[in-house]
Amino acid sequence: MPQASGKDLNGTASGADPGRPVVAVAVRPERVRRVLWWVTGALVALDAVVSVASAEHLLPYLVTRFFDGDDKINFPTGEKTTLLLAATVLMLGCWVIGRRTGRSTAGGWLLLAAVTGYAFVDESTYLHQSLSTALTDEFHFHGVLKYAWTLVYVPAAAMVGAFLLRNLVQLRPQVRTGLLTGGGVYVIGAMMFEPIKSNISDAQGDGSLAFKLVALVSDSLELVGLTLLVTAMLTAMLAEAGGFTFAFPAPARALDPASDRGHGRS
Repeated sequence: MPQASGKDLNGTASGADPGRPVVAVAVRPERVRRVLWWVTGALVALDAVVSVASAEHLLPYLVTRFFDGDDKINFPTGEKTTLLLAATVLMLGCWVIGRRTGRSTAGGWLLLAAVTGYAFVDESTYLHQSLSTALTDEFHFHGVLKYAWTLVYVPAAAMVGAFLLRNLVQLRPQVRTGLLTGGGVYVIGAMMFEPIKSNISDAQGDGSLAFKLVALVSDSLELVGLTLLVTAMLTAMLAEAGGFTFAFPAPARALDPASDRGHGRS
């Protein structure tokens, strides 16, 4: 868990046992943001290339499957799950800090972490796809309702969003704006394009160019939204803790120069 960045003269991180030296690794949010946007931009661009190439049969599936965001088991999906997990961990970090300092925002961070954690589990286990298959098999949905999971998730997301808004108003304006923007873009990409994809899939097939282009927009919005969400959480962690580091107990041998001499080093 990230800790506040204050350190004593011996390099011991704040909150650690003062009698036990640690190795502290500082996190530089501006560099993390830069890397995140480079990775997201590269994956969106590669998704665009392979989506068109797949629809037009210009590249083999052995190549396109790694970067076609709608194919699920690939690098874009890997980034989505990684960003969801990172956002959940950062929200839990804000909750721990808020609880220990008695801030009124602590409960809101825990709720946000629970919702984001559920999205991580859903994305990792393909839960909504399984729900969609079950509903379609039972009720024979087609057309705009082919991906029927939205019938359950859209109302649920609206209720959860309305419940969370009262907690978001307590946050700093910059953090609140970032979370709302990132979450909104992600939800639009994840849910709002599903009826369009459903209709095209029913009429032209999942491999058509029209379907691939709509899926590209949908997946790209999800990646961009989650990147915005994580960068907003980095800002939130800076605001809550004033900066943070990862602290690890220093190995005993690294602290005792005499230990090397005892092993006969020249």
